[in-house]
Amino acid sequence: ISMMRYEDYIFVASESGNVLHIHYPDMAIKGAYFVSSEGAKVSAIHPLSDNMFWAILNNNGKSEVVSVVIWDGVASDIGRRELVGNEYTDLLRWEDGYLALDAGSSSLIALSDLDEASSTSAVSGETIWTNQNELNEVVNGFSVVNDIAFIGVNRLDESEDATEVAEVLFFDLLNRVELGRAPIKSSGPINAVSATHLSHKSCYESIGINSDLLLPLAIKGAETKPYQMMLGTHVDVQPILDVLEQIKADVGDEYGPYGIWMIEGQQTNAFNDGSWYSDNDKAKPGVLSIVLMFSSLRCDMMYKFPWWSKYFEPVLQPILDQIFEPVFGKGNVNSKYMRMQLALIQPDVTEIKEHWDMPFYSTMGHRVHIPITWNDGVRFALGGKNLTAHLGVGDAFEVDNAVSHGVVNLGSSDRIHLVVDVLDDPVDNYFMLTPGQKCALKDNDCGSLPQ
Repeated sequence: ISMMRYEDYIFVASESGNVLHIHYPDMAIKGAYFVSSEGAKVSAIHPLSDNMFWAILNNNGKSEVVSVVIWDGVASDIGRRELVGNEYTDLLRWEDGYLALDAGSSSLIALSDLDEASSTSAVSGETIWTNQNELNEVVNGFSVVNDIAFIGVNRLDESEDATEVAEVLFFDLLNRVELGRAPIKSSGPINAVSATHLSHKSCYESIGINSDLLLPLAIKGAETKPYQMMLGTHVDVQPILDVLEQIKADVGDEYGPYGIWMIEGQQTNAFNDGSWYSDNDKAKPGVLSIVLMFSSLRCDMMYKFPWWSKYFEPVLQPILDQIFEPVFGKGNVNSKYMRMQLALIQPDVTEIKEHWDMPFYSTMGHRVHIPITWNDGVRFALGGKNLTAHLGVGDAFEVDNAVSHGVVNLGSSDRIHLVVDVLDDPVDNYFMLTPGQKCALKDNDCGSLPQ
């Protein structure tokens, strides 16, 4: 019925009223607790800590919230309060209070005093949105990013050939106005809406983003990844700039100001085969790179380049942990890297032409950018939309590279990004390349591959 993660623990509620307490990521069950009452069923879980949660119970048009704390393997009911509304499916913290999605009335309710645990009176609430469509629709699942609620809407067709059309509705919480809807290609109804690439808490806490690049740039169907949003993490990139200066000192100025970005200056690093560089020159004229990790085209072989361990690993590892551990969990990051490179776009109309990245790596992985240097002359094209994005240096964000995307640098300074492709599932087939080694990525032939 409901599953929520709080840091290293997961709470799973079943329709029978049992709530499982599971440790993450080893998935060890720490306990199972019955929190329902006669005639009521659990409809939602809202974690408060690793051993405390609220359970929302529905019972024939009446909803109540139960506060539960787990101590020494025993779950204790420490309070119950009646809720405004009759069929809550989701509960999410927003500003100084909470928002609840009521499927019974197809409405969004703002709860102001839910935190008053000692109170026994009914929780007061205000309906801030009600679905005005005359169609037979059911709401289920919502998430809040930058004060915009994304609400799942399922349209039920009562004809003989019953079909369900899923949509996501956008609602401005501050101005209390609907912004629109986007259809979602689906063979069934929406059961949950989340922004887990921003935070694993997005199903029960609102998410804020420190950027002018807000909300999805394109809502795509099931054939592409339906997100192009910020991760909401800021990191200090000065250590990366310091490493680049160290490499410049090691390589010298024989090959000019961009020497460390050129093959000639990377003789102590490894290389992809020649076709990769020629393809890059066609699609990305004037764009230079330092490759740290790469994969075969089918993503069945992963390669770590010498400069990763020689220069960058000690600096990048804590930065990447800061970005990805909130998503994947502590200790679960190192086995998920697929590709990693520093990409430099030179100034004065240097561009990455609009293109779609190839399967498998574009569909299997998440493409994350961390701006290292930036200028106001950089222009993005994403999902067919052109925009000026004032991205903060060190603000990590994700781009759906399976849709059309491109960049042009009209400014007078370099644009440098750390670009990281990560997988949802861990891999164990990493190979360390030696200085000067070349990889024919299409047929996985890199000569001798020491593990």
